[in-house]
Amino acid sequence: MDDEHTDLRWFSLGEAENLSDLALQEYRSLFGTLRHKQPKISNPA
Repeated sequence: MDDEHTDLRWFSLGEAENLSDLALQEYRSLFGTLRHKQPKISNPA
């Protein structure tokens, strides 16, 4: 049986960018672009 979709998990964009088994290599650059464009969230004091 094909095991391509047997596991569903959440990843940060950085983690997703570094996955070794992405369906398309183009996803890697997409995740990197999105990661760099994420707004910075500061913790209130």
